[in-house]
Amino acid sequence: MYVVLGYSTDGRVASYNLKLLEDDKRLFPPYDCSPVAQKEIIDKYPKLNEAMLKLEGVIDSKTMQELNRKSDEDLIEAQTLAKEFLEDHNYFEEGDL
Repeated sequence: MYVVLGYSTDGRVASYNLKLLEDDKRLFPPYDCSPVAQKEIIDKYPKLNEAMLKLEGVIDSKTMQELNRKSDEDLIEAQTLAKEFLEDHNYFEEGDL
């Protein structure tokens, strides 16, 4: 048995059949994504803030792990994966942006 330090969203977790241990002492902070944009951009495109916030809480660790695996192992560009994810989750609904 081996012990390795890794990120819970690493695509190789499933590939190597690794078992994630519970961090019950909260030694490691959660690895959550957050939307970030400069105020000038939000001021210029106010709907951008609303659009980014639509992703809040949508991508869990397991989903991010799978997206990272596709990028690492299947060599699919991150831009392509992001677009497919957004389309699959009806992110671009008519009239939204």
